[in-house]
Parts: sequence; C-alpha cells; structure tokens
Amino acid sequence: MAAASPLTPLPALISMENLVTGTKFDHDLVVNWYRTPVEPGLLQALNQRSDAKGLAQSASFLGLMMLTGAVAIYVQQEMSWWLLLPVLFVHGTVCAFMSNAEHELVHGTVFRQSWLNAIFLNVFGFLRWFPYDFYWASHTEHHKFTLYPPQDQEVLLPQTFTLAGFLKTAFVDPVRMFGAITSSLRYARGRLDEGWETYVLARDPVRYSVFRWARILLLGHCAITAISLYYGYWIIPVVVSLTPLYGGWLIILCNGAQHAGLKDKTPDFRLNTRTMYLNPVVQYLSWYMNFHADHHMYAAVPCYNLHRLHDAIKHDLPPATNGLLATWRQMVEIQRRQAVEPGYQYASPLPGAGKDEMTPAESAPVTLPSSSPNDENGGAEAGPDRLWECTVCGFVYSERLGLPDEGIPPGTAWEDISDDWICPDCGTCKADFQMVEIPVAKKLARA
Repeated sequence: MAAASPLTPLPALISMENLVTGTKFDHDLVVNWYRTPVEPGLLQALNQRSDAKGLAQSASFLGLMMLTGAVAIYVQQEMSWWLLLPVLFVHGTVCAFMSNAEHELVHGTVFRQSWLNAIFLNVFGFLRWFPYDFYWASHTEHHKFTLYPPQDQEVLLPQTFTLAGFLKTAFVDPVRMFGAITSSLRYARGRLDEGWETYVLARDPVRYSVFRWARILLLGHCAITAISLYYGYWIIPVVVSLTPLYGGWLIILCNGAQHAGLKDKTPDFRLNTRTMYLNPVVQYLSWYMNFHADHHMYAAVPCYNLHRLHDAIKHDLPPATNGLLATWRQMVEIQRRQAVEPGYQYASPLPGAGKDEMTPAESAPVTLPSSSPNDENGGAEAGPDRLWECTVCGFVYSERLGLPDEGIPPGTAWEDISDDWICPDCGTCKADFQMVEIPVAKKLARA
C-alpha cells in the first residue's frame, strides 16, 4: 500500500488519493492491544495533568515562537535582507512543531483546566491553519487502529523516503501551504471529500464546527494580511500566516520516524511505533513525541510525564535508537531491504523473544463484537444502548455490550461502573476524566 504522505509532519492532513473508492470502514472493529503492565498507582500518578507544567511547556513554546518572529520583523526593518532568510528558517523550524502542540492539546492531556487547554488549542490552531476537530476525529481512529488499514488512514505503510523528496519539502513547501488554504476554503463552503472525511465527521455538530473554524481561519488570516500590507508591513503575514510554507525540515525528521519501516496489522505498539532518544532541545520542541510507543500505549499520560512512563516500561520495549542520525540510519537500511524484498517489515527485537519467535502479542486476535440487537453478549434483554466516548483517546464504551473480559457484564450502565475502572485504551481512571455520551446514530453512521 502506498504511503499516505511521505515525510509529512504529524499531524498529516489525510491524503484522499490513498482511499480506495468503495472502501468499507468497520466501526465495530476492536484491536486487542498489548500494553506493558504498569502498577495502577503509578499509572494514576503519571496520568495526572498539571496546569503549571502545561503552562511551562505551552507558554514557553509560544514565547519562543513570538521571539523568533519578533527577531525576523526587526531584521527585516532594521538590517540587511540577506540576514532575514536564516532568521525565518529558525522561526519556521520552531513554528512547524505547532503540529505536535496541537496533537497534545487535542488529546486534552496538557492542562488540568479545560479552558487553558482550549485557549492554547485555538491559538496554535489558528497560527498553523489546523482543523483540530477534524484531526481529533481522525486521530482517535489512528490510536484505536494503529496501522490497521483501512481503519487507520493517518499512517499507511510502506512509506518511501528519498533525499529529493525531503529537499522538496524541508525548506520551502508550497504544496503544504496551498493545501492548508484550499482545504480551508472547501470546509468554509461546507464541502467534505467522499471517503475518510465523511466517515470521521459523521457527527453533525463536529462537522459544523470544522466548517466554522475554517471560516475563522480564512477571515482572520485575510484580515492580518490586508492590514499589514496596507501599512507596509509585509513581513507580518510571513511570520504569522505563512509558517506552514517554510522550515519543516526538523519536524519531518522527527515525526517521519514514528512508524516508518515497522510492522502494520500487529496489535503491539512495540512493533509498529518507534521510541527514540533525542537531545533536550529537540525533545522539547517535539513535545516529547519521541517517546511515541509509550504515548500509544498510554495516551492519557501528559507529554511532560512521558519520560517517567518510559523509565517504568523500557524494560519491556525494544532498544530505543539514540538520536536522529541513528534512527534514520536504521530506516534507510529497512528501506534498502524493502527494495529487494517487497513486503519486508522490520521486526523490532522484543525482550524475552527469540529472533524468529512470535510473541503472544503478535498472535493476539482482532475481534469483531456483534452489533446485533439480539446477540448473546447483551441483546434486547440488555435494554437500549448508550455509548460513552473517552475524551482522551476516543475509546467507546457500549452499555449494551459491556466489557465481559474486564468483569463488566452486558447491560451495565456507565454510572454503575466503579470509579477505579481504567480505560482499556489509554489507562485513564474513570474518576479522572469525563466520558461523554454520544448518539447511537454516530456508531451506525460510521459502520
């Protein structure tokens, strides 16, 4: 299968050309993910969100963007033009990581106070032309069905990387800027592409919020551009509205390594997601998404606690590559082998498994729970179904089906589940977050 968008920074806007016409998405698909066990008390501590730590990360990152932007404006106004290019390069490099900021804020794990999360989500979303409601709808599918096509359309393997392809997008990327503008124009007119966009935006309220946000983006950036040009400050829209156009090289190197070359269709995040060690500066810029296997195992852990989570589970993870150079050397070797062995995927060495040994996690089944109203797992006798969605990872709990494997029988109301229940997809305790009731129609529309 072709790559969704080679070397596209996370989060990538979905490339509709990779969707096969007539693809049937199965919303009832369940993947029995392997997760390294973590002591419940430690996991609850790691899941704790902090407004102070969230502000330290978010406000300092926004401040760094403002500083590099201000330097660019000063250089353009007071110094030689040839100094402007390297300053803009630095500014674009920093601003590109707004994509990672939005990723974390969309998960809702950065701040304890939701209003703080919303403020930074909107600020970064505006500056990066980021349709965060659409991204959240898509990204929950990525977490639930990581590298299980066609359910996951954010990352499709194999991905092919070339130096020419990197150079086309690393410094100046007009295609990305053009795509941000044209998709905003399309959303502003209430238009969705058939396929993935229609599938993940099945709920009308979410769909309309995407349309409203696109109109805000267009009106806001047009106003910034018009006012700036009227007063002769063309540099302002360059440093505010055109940041998707330039400086993407570092985020491409960081985020392009998260899944590339690994295994798809395997229920083990250790085999399909890569954790790597980065120097403190790049790790900070990437919002700690270098701990990516750890993040997929326990998506409720805030980014600033991922290093602690990694310390707790690294004994059960493949050895992490040390730095971008070592990581990309590994990826180049994988790609070279794929060129002569089509279908080859790198099997990360797992602790306790022999070279050719299949681990229990690899052989775990993918199940399809029955959605029939009369099945034995909670049919008509279980009463009307109510669905509850985790605001962190998108896990959906069906009262009709229950969770028999976790001791929750069919027909169990959400209110009757113990407060110490832990979300099976992200590890968040029931008492620590709010499950949101969603219409059954959403499930039916997306099936």
